[in-house]
Amino acid sequence: MASVDYIEVLADLERRKAELEVAIVAIRRLANLPAPGPLAPVVEFATPSATEAPRAFPLLGMTIPEATIAHLRAAQRPLSTYEVIAALKQGGLRGSNYQTVYQVLRRRAREKQDLSVDKGKWHLAEWHKWRRKQSGRAEAPGDVEHPRSAQEN
Repeated sequence: MASVDYIEVLADLERRKAELEVAIVAIRRLANLPAPGPLAPVVEFATPSATEAPRAFPLLGMTIPEATIAHLRAAQRPLSTYEVIAALKQGGLRGSNYQTVYQVLRRRAREKQDLSVDKGKWHLAEWHKWRRKQSGRAEAPGDVEHPRSAQEN
């Protein structure tokens, strides 16, 4: 009786899972169906070209902030820390606990100001350009003109 290499079997199953998730996202887009709710986060990444093999772990090799930014751009919606952790794990990053991910993202938001957290949801600062920060707090509404009000004039 031949022995089973479970590591190889697991790697094959994870590759197939990633391919199926990409196919599900593509079919949802074709059918104009909304993404599943927050209990089942879907990692939406660019589908590979016909000549390129799909990457089983598209976030592999990235840092936590880089991978989070890539996933936020793909998801195009704010995500909770738990949703970010699930997406990072699904994308190929090693599992990290809540406190580690939150602190790493918080430091990135403070230093680079390309991420921000509001009401427990992480989002890209570029989504809210009119919310410029000055000395650690948002400016008063009269100090910064909202982009939509500028278009109305």
